[in-house]
Amino acid sequence: MINLTIIKIDISIEEGKYYRFDKDSSEFLIINLIVSILLTALLCIVHEASGIIGTALVLFNILITHYCLYIYRKLFDRNEAIKSLLKVTCDIVKYGDFRDKCKHLLVSLNELIPYTLCAIYTFDINNDNISYPVAYNSKDIIDIGDLGFNLTEDSITLKIVRQGKIYVCKDIKKDKKVRIEGRLLEIVNSMVLVPIVIGENVEGLILIGGDQELLDFTYKGIEDILSILSNQMALAIENDIFYRGIKNKAEVDSLTKLYNRRVFNREIEKLIKTNTNFSLVIYDIDNFKQINDTYGHLIGDEVLERISGVILKSIRKTDVACRYGGEEIVIIFKDLGKEDALIISERIRQSIESTIIHSGAADISVTVSGGVASFPEDGPHKEDIVGNADKVLYSECKLKGKNKVFAYGRTEKYALYN
Repeated sequence: MINLTIIKIDISIEEGKYYRFDKDSSEFLIINLIVSILLTALLCIVHEASGIIGTALVLFNILITHYCLYIYRKLFDRNEAIKSLLKVTCDIVKYGDFRDKCKHLLVSLNELIPYTLCAIYTFDINNDNISYPVAYNSKDIIDIGDLGFNLTEDSITLKIVRQGKIYVCKDIKKDKKVRIEGRLLEIVNSMVLVPIVIGENVEGLILIGGDQELLDFTYKGIEDILSILSNQMALAIENDIFYRGIKNKAEVDSLTKLYNRRVFNREIEKLIKTNTNFSLVIYDIDNFKQINDTYGHLIGDEVLERISGVILKSIRKTDVACRYGGEEIVIIFKDLGKEDALIISERIRQSIESTIIHSGAADISVTVSGGVASFPEDGPHKEDIVGNADKVLYSECKLKGKNKVFAYGRTEKYALYN
């Protein structure tokens, strides 16, 4: 009866969670039962020898013993979580490239947290409109386009993230404080949002989705473990920002704030040398010469600057956007397949199309065309990837109406998204 009472109290404290006997819980309850039997036998002996007062004293000791076993169980869970967290921390320190840090973090987290999907975001709330995960891992198939995180002022979920505190959503379909849409609704039932805070600003997010097993994990009272993880990621982001800030002074185009062509060549060669999958899109501004001839080169420069700003707000911090030529811009999507790169490239095209540039009494609407290619699918060398992206840009976009994004080697049904 004491065992059942303590389990009932435990369930009530944990806000109605359904109790499940996993392996560790069974072992704990067996130990608890053995102790209970021994103490109950002692209770009977004391009752015969000392009456009601002795019985009350032994009963008090039984309750204390049960509580000690309960605390031991909590400490055991916390100790195991800390062991796993130490491994995660080692991965964050070990891998130099920020993208690699995130990839290895997700693998390590799966040993600590029973998630169905986990994604890591970095963003600038004040300047970005949407953020795609730097890295994500899912047991079910999901496109990166379904993981876009809305950063506009009307975002309900962003209001929770802005508070900078860990938020546990037990049912994403019923919780009014978050708004989840698309494919994500089909593969997760519950969710944990872990903001990454640097100073006083939220600079990123660890999104963890799962089912009842994930909720069981959160009920173990180890939110502080997630806080430690968030702090470690904050340090990694700070280091990455500092490192990129130093590099930017020599490697960024002064007008567009995009990387120059030298950076593009270096990044491509490094990815191919390490046999790392990537995709790229080459954008060309439609009718750019006509814009220069009609409005002047100053307006042409402003068009380049505004389009570059839209691109920088729309890509992940680990993607590389470069000014490739006069009005050509290239984005390297690290670790993204062709379909995911195509989805993001098309959304960028739509954002550029909706951007209006004011010039005196005239409002200028600008469009771009884009060609997508991937490594190693479309060739083993830099020239192959760039050449195939450029080829499809002109053959399928420029010559067929412009304002399109097309992928090399795809049919129109699957490659065209407008």
